Amino acid sequence: MDAETLRESALGRIIEKTRHLVENGPHTIEIDVYEGALSGLLVAEIELGDENESFERPDFLGAEVTGDERYLNQTLALRDRP
Repeated sequence: MDAETLRESALGRIIEKTRHLVENGPHTIEIDVYEGALSGLLVAEIELGDENESFERPDFLGAEVTGDERYLNQTLALRDRP
């Protein structure tokens, strides 16, 4: 299947975002900056070994949204804003 076929079969809008990588000690924070209909939305993700692993929390991080279905790409493709 090529990219055009996948695009044509997509439900909802195509998610447009730019990902930035920020080193944070032994971890890398992935910051997604959304564009288009979701312009202004920023989501940061950090992969930890387990939920109790500590990490240096930068001041720019906002509310924890792990497990919040409003921020899943599938939800964002079908709704206007979280």
